[in-house]
Amino acid sequence: MSLIDFSALRRLVAEADVLTRDSRVPTTEAERRLADVYYTICVYIGLRDPAQALEQARRLLAEQQPLVGTRRGCGRAGRARTAAGRPVCPAGAVVDAGVVDRP
Repeated sequence: MSLIDFSALRRLVAEADVLTRDSRVPTTEAERRLADVYYTICVYIGLRDPAQALEQARRLLAEQQPLVGTRRGCGRAGRARTAAGRPVCPAGAVVDAGVVDRP
């Protein structure tokens, strides 16, 4: 399973939208930046075609549910723990070594 920074992906999709919308009068710099953004989205998603990668990124962002709790807030005294003794956040995400994972 790939690990995706959804906030970074959201920013990239928004930037691609702005650059695409403003491409009526394209500049070399804007075209280069759009190519960079498409490339980065392709790498994040694991597809070569920018249109397919952008579509998949939008789908992932639409399906993404935010984790409840934070790295600092989860696992404090009084919180539930797994059988292995790892702290559990209210939404069921498990904290282990400062990383929040979905069960």
